[in-house]
Amino acid sequence: MAFSNSSASDLPSTPSFIDISSLDGGMLAGTFLACAVWGATSFQAFLYFMKCERDSIFLKCLVGILWALDTANQVLLTRGNWRSLIAQYGNPSLAVAPRPEFMEHGWTAALVYCAVQLYFIRRVYIFAKSSVYGRRIHLTTLNSIFAMLLLLTAWQLVAIVVFEIYGYGQSPEILLTEREIESHLNFVLLIA
Repeated sequence: MAFSNSSASDLPSTPSFIDISSLDGGMLAGTFLACAVWGATSFQAFLYFMKCERDSIFLKCLVGILWALDTANQVLLTRGNWRSLIAQYGNPSLAVAPRPEFMEHGWTAALVYCAVQLYFIRRVYIFAKSSVYGRRIHLTTLNSIFAMLLLLTAWQLVAIVVFEIYGYGQSPEILLTEREIESHLNFVLLIA
């Protein structure tokens, strides 16, 4: 057997257990939920490509690119958790070290969200331009509403770009709230 060389006397009498659930528990649960949602969107993409003969090549490419970006996003989330919970478990320096996987997750998620929102804004604009509940809307009002929606979508992308530029490679203390900083400090003090 692979474990036959170790005896009970080699094991520590009091195992040192560090509760990291306050640090990575929520992130792990969120990653599990993201995996479930990714599975559902993958199934939807599969069904779309099975029945999309009449759609334009642009729409087919958009769905494929968005699915690929969503897959890359899921890989980044899982890789970030893998490093802290499996590969380097118990390493106290990870509590305060930057995690580039999660920073990269931000911009991949922002690309997916903005592309989807822009597509739906376009679809709703086309629908609303023809008629809304059987009556025409004044074109200036409609254009103003959709201009605001476009600005909000663009702001999402600008905000994540600024956050990524500012935060990439920085210590998490710079980017976290006071409660998260306190949690990280408690973890480091527990280790020390």
